[in-house]
Amino acid sequence: MHYRGGFVSNLKFRCLFDKYFCNIVPFKPYVEKEAIDETLRMLKVYEDFQKNILAVPVFTGKKTEKEKFAGAEATYAIEAMMYDGVALQSATSHYFGQGFAKAFDIKFLNKDNKYETPYQTSWGCTTRMIGEIIMVHGDDRGLVLPPRIAPFKVVLIPIGDDEKVTNAVNEIKEDLSDSLITYKVDDSLKSPGFKFAEAEVKGYPVRIEIGKRDLENDVVTIVRRDTLEKMQVPVNEAVMKVNELLINIQNDMYERALERRNSMVYNADTYDEMKEIAKNKNGFIY
Repeated sequence: MHYRGGFVSNLKFRCLFDKYFCNIVPFKPYVEKEAIDETLRMLKVYEDFQKNILAVPVFTGKKTEKEKFAGAEATYAIEAMMYDGVALQSATSHYFGQGFAKAFDIKFLNKDNKYETPYQTSWGCTTRMIGEIIMVHGDDRGLVLPPRIAPFKVVLIPIGDDEKVTNAVNEIKEDLSDSLITYKVDDSLKSPGFKFAEAEVKGYPVRIEIGKRDLENDVVTIVRRDTLEKMQVPVNEAVMKVNELLINIQNDMYERALERRNSMVYNADTYDEMKEIAKNKNGFIY
């Protein structure tokens, strides 16, 4: 008997959860080794999702007897570090053994048509991961979304309603669609400065500014959200540059988070050292 965890309401997260966490294994009764292996395998799935999709480095480990899930034989967790050095338990995976099955008289028919008590697992993560993205990657300007989780990877901001601007926007839109890159066009009546600031608040990984003055030189301005670096790129090379940036941004965000986390991990050889570190510094102590 198996319980599948991981319930989230955000549509984008649900799509990613479908890819990573659903249909991984059919519901089935476990023998003991299968249940233990499944518990540890799901811990690895969560770790992979954090690193490769959310760009968040995590520590994995087994909870102490006092911290484990009540009634479980073992609880494993992944811990992420927020920007300020505070820990967030991002997901858990539990091995229940037969305790709950016996308590609730859960049985199944085995291949010999005899009743057996199953071994159980329980694993899950929640929408706290959304908060994690904000607290690990965000800055004073707003969200900084890893490209692999961003609903729209690019925001196009036309400056003015000149025909040449409109044509360039349409050309880049078509190229983005052909490259399967999700995008949004902000053609509202707000000022360009307001649009730029709003794009930063919402965390679009890449912003493309398309104005008449730049187009006189056949270029557009591309801005990375994670570093706010600006670059001018020929119109016909814009999407190729976006593809390159999306890969670099994803990797760079993980590496920065990893470097920041590692800078706040401290070693204590004695209890007094641990107390001194905990009193004066945020971060992890081992």
